[in-house]
Amino acid sequence: MIVFDGSDGSGKGTQVERAVQFLRKMLGEDQVVQSKDPGGTKLGLAIRRLMFEEVPTTEMADGEVDLLFLAAHRNNWRTLVKPALDAGKIVVQDRWWPSQAAYMTQREVPKPIADVYMSCHGADPDLFIFLYGDVHATLDRARARDTETHQSAKAWNSYEAMEKIQREYILQFSMKRWWCPICIDDKGPNEVWAEVEIAIRNFMRRAGKCL
Repeated sequence: MIVFDGSDGSGKGTQVERAVQFLRKMLGEDQVVQSKDPGGTKLGLAIRRLMFEEVPTTEMADGEVDLLFLAAHRNNWRTLVKPALDAGKIVVQDRWWPSQAAYMTQREVPKPIADVYMSCHGADPDLFIFLYGDVHATLDRARARDTETHQSAKAWNSYEAMEKIQREYILQFSMKRWWCPICIDDKGPNEVWAEVEIAIRNFMRRAGKCL
């Protein structure tokens, strides 16, 4: 499982698409599964639509937000990600449980809810590509999107929150064997992809799947 994560506007979606195309070309169309958390399943898409369009997270209590994230995550893991991994396929994921672990530090999450999430989330990633950089630039990019207009529906839509969340990722996960940080400052998508491709090739080589 290869996971892309980072602040809103860090370019995860673009790099996920490139990684999926790259791996499918090398390994075969049916050997690579793409997903998103939340949003990788029918239930996940419905929850995503609820949270970011119908009832924005700014109108929800913190525990309500986290229970919805958990429902989407568990469904994604149970119905899509785990079956694909069990079948020996590569899963390329846009966000995964570390995202919740970092983001919920900036909310008043009831401890029982936080404990439940952390006790029953899906497996660890095998490669975790963390895109990081100037949060002012990334958040401005997220707010300016034409294709996704739900940024204002996010309760964490502020520079201060993004700064703290980015630091949380580093504090919690920088010592993990699967951690792979890539700085995106002053780089276009092609320059970022060049570094992502190297990371994926090195990982696949270590896993015994030469590209």
